[in-house]
Amino acid sequence: MKGDEPMSTVDDYLRALEHRAREPLGPPGFTPDWRDQPLRHKVYPGIGALPFPHADPHPESHTDRDTGPRTESRTGPHADPDADPNAAAPGAARAPAADFGAAVFGPPPPPGAALPPHGLAAMLYHSHGLLDRRLRVTPNAAAEGMARYDAAVWSRGTASGGGLYPCEVYWTPGPGGPMLPGVYHYSAPRAAFHRLLAGDVTDRVRAALPDADAGADAAGFLLVTVKFWKNTYKYADFGYHVVTMDVGCLLETWRLWLRAHGAESAPSLWFDEEALNRLLGLATREESVMAVLPLGSGDAAGTPLGGRPPNGAARPAGPRPPAPAVAAAEHERSRTVTRFDTVERVHEATLAGARVPPGPEAYAAAAARTAGPAGDGGGSVALPPVQRDRLGAALPGLLRTRRSAFGTFAAAPPVPAAALGTVLACAARARGAAEAAPDGAAGPGLVRLAVLAQHVSDVAPGVYDYADRADLASSADRAGRTDHALHPAAPARGVQDLYTLDNYDLDRAAAVIAVVARPRAAAAALGPRGYRLVNAEAGMAAQNCYLAAAALGLGCGAALAFDPLGLADRFGLGPDESPLLLLMVGNERRDRADVASGLR
Repeated sequence: MKGDEPMSTVDDYLRALEHRAREPLGPPGFTPDWRDQPLRHKVYPGIGALPFPHADPHPESHTDRDTGPRTESRTGPHADPDADPNAAAPGAARAPAADFGAAVFGPPPPPGAALPPHGLAAMLYHSHGLLDRRLRVTPNAAAEGMARYDAAVWSRGTASGGGLYPCEVYWTPGPGGPMLPGVYHYSAPRAAFHRLLAGDVTDRVRAALPDADAGADAAGFLLVTVKFWKNTYKYADFGYHVVTMDVGCLLETWRLWLRAHGAESAPSLWFDEEALNRLLGLATREESVMAVLPLGSGDAAGTPLGGRPPNGAARPAGPRPPAPAVAAAEHERSRTVTRFDTVERVHEATLAGARVPPGPEAYAAAAARTAGPAGDGGGSVALPPVQRDRLGAALPGLLRTRRSAFGTFAAAPPVPAAALGTVLACAARARGAAEAAPDGAAGPGLVRLAVLAQHVSDVAPGVYDYADRADLASSADRAGRTDHALHPAAPARGVQDLYTLDNYDLDRAAAVIAVVARPRAAAAALGPRGYRLVNAEAGMAAQNCYLAAAALGLGCGAALAFDPLGLADRFGLGPDESPLLLLMVGNERRDRADVASGLR
């Protein structure tokens, strides 16, 4: 890559990504050292795990070397394995049912709607905690060693590129909440917290946000970081493209969880990143805060998690002494940690202008192209209504059953058009979520969906642009005969030859969905950090697609190993558009070998 300025650095990286199947990303000759890979979760030696009060998210999984006696209280991580992870503390009100369909398509929660105090523990567990151990015989090469405990696959509710889970979660509650103020790290295998720093730091987090209103009512914050080595040990320079989508997957799970429980909170992707890294004791080029989610305290005064305090409620007044930074050191399993200059320079470029979010005009200039009918609209397919009655499953259950299909797709029987339309509608609801306002109102949308229909009832094989209600309202197709439609974009041509791995048979998938954006236009309009927003929104769409497929009993998979230039041609994309991610959906083979061992 050439150029030292932030914009040229990101632009060079985007061009290299587009050509990656023809000119491999660096560094030249790199091969992963599988015997020296890092842990998929951070471990802080010598710091005990603290259970969240009033919650029993799951029994101890014993996956981070703790073999001590089970002596903690029944509300801790060693509690009753049959306890309900959503159950409230004795005498507390039970949380409402977490309905996936309502979370995706329901009306916004009312102002001040509360997520119960125990709801944070359940949300973190089902989104980021280890749920079960899985073993499925697939064409994926990694399956060969999964039977060994040291190579076991531990599933989580949120998708992650390559199953590497580079995101880490920190919580900074303020005074008056269910835990003492401080900085806590969420332990994914233990479903508990490590307290890394004591003392209220909420004002420091609030000061790092560009808009005081975004966190003015928050009594605590969730900070999402990415530890780059957890991904780049495998993907090298390509890793930054992957991890920025992972952030979106996690944020979308939280957005759905909050909405399913009647709460709302929009993440902030614009903030003083280095200030928060200093607070957490992180080296910005090695691990960095990528998103901030304001939360209420859920305390006795009535402040809801994910909501706002009642009128007249106030935080303690008066100046507070500056809090020190986290000094605890994590355990690094890898003997050799390689740093990748391209990843570090691209990340450093995205720090430019991070405290000044763009205005509506910039977002409009970065928005994805509106999907409208070509010519006279002939050949457009009006999709059946969304199958809301099939999306009523509880969100925790869907997060448990979410998985990647890999090479298990079956071309027959075809998938009904209503099912494909439902999956597309769910994925499209993530549009605009990455640039949502503090009240949850979505932005214009930085991504759109294009679909290669292959084995779908009542839909002729071909490439289509998916148009939701907003697209139809802004296009020439105002007949009002449908809430969503498929507009022909290109003739049917398979894309298996454009896929560079052998763990998926794309020709057997009922549909191949491309998440499409204008990444260079977004970076030009929003600044280098706009690239991260585009990828976050792509990850949000992917998570919704996975969960919708799980609700409908369909297989789903995501892929990044493809030729973007060739795919752009096959899908008839515009000159400034690029496919960021492929999502495959369809029926799965019935003769697959599958084992899942739950951790509770």
